[in-house]
Amino acid sequence: MLPEEAFAWMDSQVPPNARVLELGSGEGTRRLCEMFPSGVTSVEHNPTYLYTTPATYLFAPIRDDWYHADALAPQLPPEYDFLLIDGPPGALRPNVVDHLRLFRQDVPILYDDTERSADRAAVEALGRLLHRAVEHFAAPSRGAHKTFSVIP
Repeated sequence: MLPEEAFAWMDSQVPPNARVLELGSGEGTRRLCEMFPSGVTSVEHNPTYLYTTPATYLFAPIRDDWYHADALAPQLPPEYDFLLIDGPPGALRPNVVDHLRLFRQDVPILYDDTERSADRAAVEALGRLLHRAVEHFAAPSRGAHKTFSVIP
């Protein structure tokens, strides 16, 4: 689940009427739905996590080390105000860089787990590709080295 510091950042920086696109649902999705009643759309590869919250779910199985792009692309909402990258799990997440074309590039992005070197490199690459600064935040509520990053 996202660290408390990430929820606090969103609470202070993302308008409550924002529409959120979340990559990777889980325990925090319910909280996102409470924070952003205008809508949370959650991309999920694991059927266990589908339809467990009021979010709109998009099922996209893993294929070729990331969400199946051909399954995902036609489901994505055309309009959203904020992108949250917290999936797919582990070593697959940095591959979002190869699929940037699927997403709006003019919205703020929060990328979780950037204490991991591959994820830190991926968010830095996203920042370069988007010509935007990347901000890194400590999240001690989830451990001494936990971080998340934001591309405002």
